[in-house]
Amino acid sequence: MSSIKYTIKKISRKKLQLAMRAGFEGKESDEQVAIMETVKDNPGVLLGLSKLKNDAMNAVGRMIQDPESDQELLYVARALILCGLPYRKLVDGEGNLLPYYRRSARTAKGKVTLTIGASNPDIPLPYGKDRAVLAWVQSKALKQGNPTITWSSAKEFFDAFELSTAGYQYKSFKETWRRLANAVFTITMEGDDIGEMGQIMPLMEGWHLPGMKSRIDPPDNAEPILERMNLPTLLDKNREAKGNQLFAAMPWSVTLSPTLYKQIQENKVPLRLEVMRLFTHEPKAWDMASLISYRSWICQNNKSRGRESTARISWSDLVEQLGSVDLNHKQLRSTLRDAIRRILIVWPECQAKLLHGGTLEIKPPIDSVHPVKSRYY
Repeated sequence: MSSIKYTIKKISRKKLQLAMRAGFEGKESDEQVAIMETVKDNPGVLLGLSKLKNDAMNAVGRMIQDPESDQELLYVARALILCGLPYRKLVDGEGNLLPYYRRSARTAKGKVTLTIGASNPDIPLPYGKDRAVLAWVQSKALKQGNPTITWSSAKEFFDAFELSTAGYQYKSFKETWRRLANAVFTITMEGDDIGEMGQIMPLMEGWHLPGMKSRIDPPDNAEPILERMNLPTLLDKNREAKGNQLFAAMPWSVTLSPTLYKQIQENKVPLRLEVMRLFTHEPKAWDMASLISYRSWICQNNKSRGRESTARISWSDLVEQLGSVDLNHKQLRSTLRDAIRRILIVWPECQAKLLHGGTLEIKPPIDSVHPVKSRYY
């Protein structure tokens, strides 16, 4: 216990980052020990931080109090890191649902393009925070070693992302699965060395949801991404509150398509749940955090192999990869810079920043500490 006393208002974000880094290395000074003791007692209450930054500070507080709390990982297929879902419900000028969405990204090997189509034109394409559910189900499939995953309660997802268990969450959860089940992905890659190649990647082949049991008939040349689902109804909230086990003989289940499951096995990208849950309701920031985490991992691998380890993504390429249609680039830059600042609170070793002109520069993390590498063993 340090003899130095701190009040929370005297601690800047920079001081906290330096104290965290020193603590991870076991080289903290008495002053830094005092800082960490203060934050442990007051997680999330730094002077000048917005509510969003306070969420990040709460995550720091949890990691200080329970070092194992940040060890859970999400796994996402690489193609879905490079090209994510749309940010909002897609409609035309008359309010009609759009039947497809396209997003591209440039890599060292060429241009990757993701096209999302709808099997049923009356169901919206997946969008927004659907990406959190999609990441969660991919992770469960990989960890369970089976494309068919089961769970006993929707609360498992809500707890993982620290969401409330209000009734609207159950309705939103069910609607998300409906959109995902209806989606068919097509991924193409073009490059000088590889020519052009593509792959149809449905998400689910089937599903089994209480109150929503169905199958989707895909187009002749594709199959849906989910096969089977068993998802909750709004009444499940009250049943769970009373401690009842839901559908004991009929667990909720989702079967991923063989194509997506193979993609996860062969091209998985690990993401730290403690970082990603900060952006559950902010799809642009989620995609930015995913991209930074992925490219930091690549930079670290390149450094260990003696290759160029600094990545720079021009503003035009970054806007294309994020799939943003925001014409106010000043506001978009502000959103992305804020996302980086919040990432740095939880992951101070990250070396990512937006340079003048909007170029995103990413370097290997300090001391090789990446969100997918434990700081504690």
